[in-house]
Amino acid sequence: MSLNYQSRRIIALALQNTFDGVSATLFDDLVVDDINHYVSTLMHDLYDWSELTMTYHQRVIFTTSGTFIKSDYPWLQYVIVHVVGAGGGGGGVAATGATQSAVSTGGSGGCYARSLFSDVASIPSSVTVTVGAGGAGGLAGANPGSNGGESSFGSGTGVEVSGAGGAGGLAGVTVSSAYSRVGVPGANTGVGQIVIPGGDSQPSISPVYLYPAPGKSGESYFSFGIVFTGGYSGNGPDAASYGGGGGAAVNANRQAARPGGAGGDGLVILDLWG
Repeated sequence: MSLNYQSRRIIALALQNTFDGVSATLFDDLVVDDINHYVSTLMHDLYDWSELTMTYHQRVIFTTSGTFIKSDYPWLQYVIVHVVGAGGGGGGVAATGATQSAVSTGGSGGCYARSLFSDVASIPSSVTVTVGAGGAGGLAGANPGSNGGESSFGSGTGVEVSGAGGAGGLAGVTVSSAYSRVGVPGANTGVGQIVIPGGDSQPSISPVYLYPAPGKSGESYFSFGIVFTGGYSGNGPDAASYGGGGGAAVNANRQAARPGGAGGDGLVILDLWG
């Protein structure tokens, strides 16, 4: 079986992930093992690899919404699009009395999606890029966090890559006995060749009113989950990074109302090859 030129270029792209920072140029004496099951089936014919050259040129990062203009990159041959939706905000907690506690739950993580476009002609000359806003933390009091916004590249077109935002955390109401609050599910709606759901936020508990314990917020492809670690009473911390959920707020007894943490904004990354 003979490898066509297109197949060899796809393999070169895969190899770039193994040899980071090395130009994806394959030579006749290069032996390739176990890149993936697809590559393995095509390795019977390794002749004439010397004409194959593809270079990683540039990474374009959108932390706010904008537009991708294809003509700005006249050498472009391949695009890898990474998208993550914004994280949900953590819930706020109510004020507590002498024998009360309150703990909310953190927001969940945004969905990640990725696609490789090897037919650059199929990409419109101008592509809208949308970066979702992180969900606001719940206001001080028994208020839920807000959902994170969707991020996308080319929404509604044939090259769409998109990831939904995470859910807002549940509000923390006052209680006088042991209880728990379930976490919220991570975003799992995305469009792409690879879709990875955001992480769920973890349950929050309070065995007695003096010792409430918030659960960790949901992680994303670019962020770990976060949790308040400063004691038994505190505001929810903001998300660690892009697409992560905002942290839960917590109150032991005799505390004022507190807000939840903000979810992390979304992110769109374009890796450009030529």
